[in-house]
Amino acid sequence: MQRHIDIAKSNVDEAERLEREAERLYLQVASENGRVKSALELKWEEACAQVERSRQDYEILCSSPRKELPQEEKASLMKLLGELPELWESPATSHIDRKELLRLVVEDVILLRVHGFVKVTIRWQGGGRQEFEVPWPNFPESNMTSPATIDLIRQLAVTHTDTQIAEHLNNEGVRPLRAKQFTRTSIFRLRDDYGIRGCNSANHVGFSGQREDGRYSVRAAAAILEVSKSCIASWCRAGKLDIVRASTNSKVWIKLCPEDIPRLKQSVRRVRYHRAGLALQP
Repeated sequence: MQRHIDIAKSNVDEAERLEREAERLYLQVASENGRVKSALELKWEEACAQVERSRQDYEILCSSPRKELPQEEKASLMKLLGELPELWESPATSHIDRKELLRLVVEDVILLRVHGFVKVTIRWQGGGRQEFEVPWPNFPESNMTSPATIDLIRQLAVTHTDTQIAEHLNNEGVRPLRAKQFTRTSIFRLRDDYGIRGCNSANHVGFSGQREDGRYSVRAAAAILEVSKSCIASWCRAGKLDIVRASTNSKVWIKLCPEDIPRLKQSVRRVRYHRAGLALQP
């Protein structure tokens, strides 16, 4: 009750200040500025009316008898307060419900930075207040991905592509610092920053070699089989090689088992001998 009286008193003080300001501006206007004078006169009248309304509200609050809650209602409120932590942690309580609960009990929160920490003041709806301090996050620590997230990416990168890692983190509710969700590009940048080589770490332009899952790029497969890259591409189109690719525009990765390499090389030799034999015919 006292909090509402204090608010009403501050409203009266603010309304009186606005009234004095409106009066001062009105009296300063020259008589020839009729249009401006009329506008300021209207503003002054509105300020006077606001002062009157604020004074009436204040007088009503001061004259109203202060009623105490019955013991039964107090006991019911205390029981609800005891159940609040359980309600807050319940899986059935959504984030929207939690925000509504905060609006019911918290009037506002004041943040004040002082040197290396932030002073937090919570003003409760009942008139109480709570103050505490939290450390001010320092750069670059405040802009760094958490070590737990980096460790998770390191584990997933062994068997997951960047797209799959992003989907996994988003599904688990892990969020990046400055975006709504992870993407293939953000995962690639994190791996590059922390030196994490995953199963698709060889997908950047210019790389040719073997991935950690054992698959080869087109250039590497061509070098192993001693054929041209166009030959490898032809075999891929014909379905003679086991290939994977993330999308229709991404790189092709080829599986070459040790027992397949001699067989493919032998087929290449037969084709070459056949062509050479045809070339020797008159």
